[in-house]
Amino acid sequence: MHHFRHSRRQSIFVSIVIVIALFASKSLTSHPSFAFAERDNHFNMAPITPTKAISPRSVMSNHDSSTERTKQSGISDSSDDNNGCTHHHCSHHHPPSSTPNPTKHNIRDYIHRESRGYDIHSPTNVKKRSAYLSWNDYFLAVAYLSARRSKDPHPCETARNGACIVDSVGRIVGIGYDGFPRGCSDDCLPWASAPESLAEAGAVAGASPTKRRVSSHTALRTAEDESDNASKSADNATIITNQETTAENDITPEELAWLQTKEPYLCRAEINAILNKCSTDVVGGRMFVPNFPNNECAKFIIQSGITEVAYARDDNADSDASRASRILFEVAGVRMTRIRPSVPSVRINFGTSASSTMEELRSKNATRNEDEMETHLGLLQREASMNPFDFKVQKRADYLSWDDYFMGVAFLSAQRSKDPNTQVGACIVDANHCIIGIGYNGFPRGCSDEVLPWARSAPCDLQKKYAYV
Repeated sequence: MHHFRHSRRQSIFVSIVIVIALFASKSLTSHPSFAFAERDNHFNMAPITPTKAISPRSVMSNHDSSTERTKQSGISDSSDDNNGCTHHHCSHHHPPSSTPNPTKHNIRDYIHRESRGYDIHSPTNVKKRSAYLSWNDYFLAVAYLSARRSKDPHPCETARNGACIVDSVGRIVGIGYDGFPRGCSDDCLPWASAPESLAEAGAVAGASPTKRRVSSHTALRTAEDESDNASKSADNATIITNQETTAENDITPEELAWLQTKEPYLCRAEINAILNKCSTDVVGGRMFVPNFPNNECAKFIIQSGITEVAYARDDNADSDASRASRILFEVAGVRMTRIRPSVPSVRINFGTSASSTMEELRSKNATRNEDEMETHLGLLQREASMNPFDFKVQKRADYLSWDDYFMGVAFLSAQRSKDPNTQVGACIVDANHCIIGIGYNGFPRGCSDEVLPWARSAPCDLQKKYAYV
């Protein structure tokens, strides 16, 4: 259980300044390394980029404007129909009033009378904060931040995707990131990509389809092990060694390499977000992802009833997986919207001192569970001829801890607040580490940010923000 019950455990990573790059050129985001600037107790986590401004990639959608997008979805930043509430479990209750609701024509007089003199058109009124995140930037930033939880060691543009599902009124109802299924150890299963696995398996061009090179560890398959074939004798037992062997039912290097990659085992961010939903369903929802979904994720997205996919880039646009996704989405009527973030990055500063250095944290995260690896060693050798102790590609060590991830979501949500003085976010987590509630301080749903007061001091309490926020 990694919740916020013990304050001393909140700051394993809490002094970091997380910089979430919402867009960058492909040549820059493909760099596998990250910058860790250890100055003034701040750790900058972002793809290494030059200090000059980065031009975003061309946008291939007719719906990439943040303003146009929010108008289409019915979510307005000016009126903020869902102020302070971004999650399915958050709701606002409006008790009945004996006084009829004022119309737009008399709202000024109504508020002036009920608040004992507050004039909504006075030039001296405190204005709402102007640097708040737009809906699109906020939802996309949640997806990028969630990707920081993934332990996939590969560069962000080909891996470590995050996903955020939003309902029709702007409430977050599902979040996910790339990872192995629940209960499957990150140390027992492989993180290698296909080319890496082929290299480790010793596959060479032109090799016989019945030959393969297996792990340096040996395993004996006897006739007794194959009880379903009693006619086999011990003389026909197959001994698997580190030598190339030929067998009638042997698998090819490509087949073996696939079993020794992350692909058969990884649960993608899009699928995790759907499975982690905190609402009855996600029908009619929108999914925000940094990278365009592949065809396997597209099937789940369509079947779940999601009607739009908003993405920042498509690094593999010409691949069969992307083409199949576009075909499926087009046929099923799922809108594909490539969005252009209005800001290049989002900075999250926890503003407290760290309990450990980055090197200490990476060393801790890099520790492997050898007991679990030993437990499943026989299974992995038997089914995939692989040994977790020999994995050259291992999980990344700089992933966000649970506490830092949840706190990061709370700090990120605070950036949606339009309060010019104090921005506060909150994140509720269940026992399975699933986020079930997100919110930030603001006026109730339907209450215009342009009408109610934002001031902290005024002649009377009804002219201050505290009665309404």
